[in-house]
Amino acid sequence: MTQDSSDSCRFSTDPSITSLPLKDEFTRALDGLPVGQSKPELQIPSVKHESLYPEQDMKNESVSEESCLTNDDTDHIQPHMSNFQLGGNGICTVCQELFETIATMISMGARANCNSKFRRHYKSAMAVQESSQNGCKVCTLFIEAYGFKAFAKDCQVLEDAIGNIEPLNVPQIYLDTQKIPWTIALRLRDKLDHNQKMVLIAPVDEAPTYEIMRPSTSNYLPMAKDWLKECIDKHEHCIKPNRQVLPTRLLCLGGDSIRYMYQMFKAFNYNLQKCVPENELTKTFRDAIYITRSLGLEYLWIDSLCIIQDDDQDWLRESALMSGVYGGSTINIAAADSIDGNGGCLYDDMAIRTQRKAFRYRLRMPGLQDKRPWELSPIYLYPYCTSWSHLSSRAWTLQERFLAPRTLHFSRTDMLWECHEKEACSLFPDRLPQDLLFHQTYRKRASLASIWHLLVNLYSAAKLTRYSDKLVALSGLAQAVESETGDKYAAGMWRKDLEIQLLWYSLGEEVLFPRPPYQAPTVSAKHNHLTSSHSQSKRTLTFRFPSRSWAALNNAVTFPDVSVPVDTSTTHLYVHVHSVYTQPTGPSSLGQISGGLLTLSCSVLMRGTSTSHDNLDAEHQEVFEHQASAVALSFGGDTTVASIYWDIEEDHSGLLYFLPIVGRPPRSKSGRFKSIQGLVLRKHLQAENTVQYSRFGMFDFSFDVGLEDEDRIVRNYQAVLAIMRKQKQTTPKSDFAKTLDRNMGFPEECQFIEII
Repeated sequence: MTQDSSDSCRFSTDPSITSLPLKDEFTRALDGLPVGQSKPELQIPSVKHESLYPEQDMKNESVSEESCLTNDDTDHIQPHMSNFQLGGNGICTVCQELFETIATMISMGARANCNSKFRRHYKSAMAVQESSQNGCKVCTLFIEAYGFKAFAKDCQVLEDAIGNIEPLNVPQIYLDTQKIPWTIALRLRDKLDHNQKMVLIAPVDEAPTYEIMRPSTSNYLPMAKDWLKECIDKHEHCIKPNRQVLPTRLLCLGGDSIRYMYQMFKAFNYNLQKCVPENELTKTFRDAIYITRSLGLEYLWIDSLCIIQDDDQDWLRESALMSGVYGGSTINIAAADSIDGNGGCLYDDMAIRTQRKAFRYRLRMPGLQDKRPWELSPIYLYPYCTSWSHLSSRAWTLQERFLAPRTLHFSRTDMLWECHEKEACSLFPDRLPQDLLFHQTYRKRASLASIWHLLVNLYSAAKLTRYSDKLVALSGLAQAVESETGDKYAAGMWRKDLEIQLLWYSLGEEVLFPRPPYQAPTVSAKHNHLTSSHSQSKRTLTFRFPSRSWAALNNAVTFPDVSVPVDTSTTHLYVHVHSVYTQPTGPSSLGQISGGLLTLSCSVLMRGTSTSHDNLDAEHQEVFEHQASAVALSFGGDTTVASIYWDIEEDHSGLLYFLPIVGRPPRSKSGRFKSIQGLVLRKHLQAENTVQYSRFGMFDFSFDVGLEDEDRIVRNYQAVLAIMRKQKQTTPKSDFAKTLDRNMGFPEECQFIEII
């Protein structure tokens, strides 16, 4: 559900609703994990997963040629050709020789000696372009994967430097055989973007080779209708639950007009209220209506048309229903690349021809016993349609995707189908190859509770128009996990293993609450959102997130994975949760809150300050140089080094409190811990001298970063333990909310602190 007023929508149809995320477009899909089994003859090493945040991976990477080029590769420089020769399969002789080499590697079970291997192609980028113009399909796909505009720009740069015979100015073929699937790309200059790669897909059937296939919007809807019928009839894991939660309002699309339908006393008992002029709706909404009718569905839910946008109570009431609305819908329609209400879901083929990387090409590998054709397709076809679309940047849409039983993504790349048993697109209508589903934003078929850490990572990196919606826009997923596990929700975290979850940390700059007042955008078209006739106020509900929650930050975080139970034989907890409380502002404890309090029992609380690294001894200086986010710390004259991930970028001087949370698993059989991690806190004196703390960051004492000397690692560990023992004796009782002579549950934890 989206609160951006003009163009977001979710669609619902038939007595089972179609919830469709449109303007607020779709959020990051999840997962990644191993892809299909490798073919026997490939003998490729185990899968290496892509980064959860692919945007960071897409930065240009430089690769040393000397380490990757063989002598044969170095000699293989083609002259600039004016008469290109095409083989019978429609590729030039240079590309033909390339795939003969790849076929030899496959048949011999050979692997590259390094992560990537480069092979010279034509002498100049212009020659590659000329080969494409003369009909070589592979050269054409190399250029398309590279990007038409980017290739034209870099091509000109290379031609200007044609007199330079350095290898960096020669087009090269990049081949990575160290990961499944194998990837291939054209590299110009000395850099290569990950999103320019193509996947070399292993053969799966005897289908003939063909011309380059591209998506066509003309066959989208009949294909989508077939997918929907197959899913409803045959997919056991996609069956909707018996209990269906209906929203208060729906759009009825039966007949020639669009009508508002209001739920009265029981399911499907509606009362006709008023008609909605279709010609006054935005293109995105009109496309959604057309798609819904084409699928044979009758009812549609669009958030900004079915929730009163300026009514606080209506918004809170409807937002509490989202888990049931999305989960009980027939299908979710995602206008993946619609920037506003005029973007739409359906695109003209010619208008988007040069804007997307979507193709499928079959070719035969010469010299292989298996005569079935291999295929080339863009490596990121799947995330282009889902997690890298404009929609994925909107936080509201994460729960729509993961709660709905099935979703249709309409992007500028292709139309893509997702349900619990199948992924398909117009290029691969039967099923997407597993080789295209290796990406970590792949929607994982697992319980929501087991992937909560990934959901938080994706959600925290997305954008919200209203900062106060931070937990509300996740409440549907929270409700589903609560029903699944029976666990207690605690402002974006869970009561079980809450101690470990406290160790989330920020990935970059952020802005803490409070947020400036929300100003609703101006909407020119009528009927693009539902407004109240009796209220003109904007939502101004009071909210405050507990500092211990990642929701207090407005930036991406890394959240701990607690799906694997804590091994108490190798992990030592220095704190335990005594109680946790949050104050909801509405009817749901899973949504908007106005504050909270966490009480922990602890064994030690350390008082320290940041100091200059010049005050460190030689050994700690070396650790400081190797450790990310390193900060030199002083604890009553004892100095050490820790990585600190600050929650807020402000003055970090003055007295800080360090609360150890966990000692991580031992690095070897010696039993020592790899690290000790905990929270950086600020102290606050409340009324009647009550002591409370707010979270300021996360610290990590890592003892083996950049070090190989076992004795030095042990010394660093022992030094931190000595500081902790000394601090336990010297920290005054006034720094704690309460001190007991004996804690029956955890004898070593006799002090209690409160974190707001």
